Amino acid sequence: MNIEKLRKQLEIDEGVKYEIYNDHLGYPTFGIGHLVIPSDKEYGEKVGTVVSEERVRQCFDKDVESVLRDCKLLYKDFDELPEEVKQIVANMMFNMGYGRLSKFKGMKRGVDAKNWNEAADEMVDSRWYKQVTNRAQRLVDRMREVWYSFYMYKIYDDCISKEVVDKIEKYLVYYDFCWHYIPNTLASDTEDSPQMSHVFYGMRNGQDVFSKDFKTIMQPLLSEVNVNTDINIEDRILLRAKANLLFPTCNRQLEHSLPHIDSNDKHQTIIYYVTDSDGDTLLFEDDKKTIVKRISPKKGRFLFFDGDIWHASTNPVKSMKRIVININLSVLWKNLIIK
Repeated sequence: MNIEKLRKQLEIDEGVKYEIYNDHLGYPTFGIGHLVIPSDKEYGEKVGTVVSEERVRQCFDKDVESVLRDCKLLYKDFDELPEEVKQIVANMMFNMGYGRLSKFKGMKRGVDAKNWNEAADEMVDSRWYKQVTNRAQRLVDRMREVWYSFYMYKIYDDCISKEVVDKIEKYLVYYDFCWHYIPNTLASDTEDSPQMSHVFYGMRNGQDVFSKDFKTIMQPLLSEVNVNTDINIEDRILLRAKANLLFPTCNRQLEHSLPHIDSNDKHQTIIYYVTDSDGDTLLFEDDKKTIVKRISPKKGRFLFFDGDIWHASTNPVKSMKRIVININLSVLWKNLIIK
């Protein structure tokens, strides 16, 4: 475990003082939240007594040894946890001690199951969160980031009800659904495949723009993703939602669209497959050449992945059409109306 990283974080959360002071409960303290105990040479010294940087570091190292022993006592597989989770647990143990942290049963259940999002939810649902909200929120956000990085991509099947799946397909293939011709999948100056597109939600001149079909298509879909999966999108910011329609292409065109990311801002992407077809989605390594994963379209399936992953679409060959809904969600937390 990276002790130096923990120290720097605790210097922010606990503060660091090179003199004795009374903490919020009136107990003599110095350094990085070190409570003066009878065995300390500073025991009995008055408030304001100067403590050297070397002594502060010495006491911190000793305190961390005790904290890590308690972490391993509470979490039997502590050493096998992701580094960031160990940092979070150790931070909380330093703040609360074994007695209080051991009462976080829901958080422990989430960590033991490696469900970092559940662990974060349980951290919020605590008296500790209300007492040290700023610090707690930083740790909650870090736990959620572990969840995002842990699930760089995930494929979901049979999570959306047949009623909603059929409704979306019927609506998007109906003759009066409005599609717009886009000359290129990405930008007009790139060699790429044309496509048809329909924007359900986007920003225009700083204003939210919803199509008349948003409530009919997107709200039921987002609601079922939120309820039926481990993806908590209820409080996310919706950046964009649009449907894309690709047709078979002639041989002279590219094998797949240019690898791209949808936004330079931190985000996650959902690609929902409206119909059964061919025309895989490709995920690439950062070199934009090495294919990490091919995901075949299947009606009702969706792919959830980190927005930093380079990806591309492929045109159908055997099928007459390939229809997906592309959804970009921010990692920031804000009310997203899905009801």
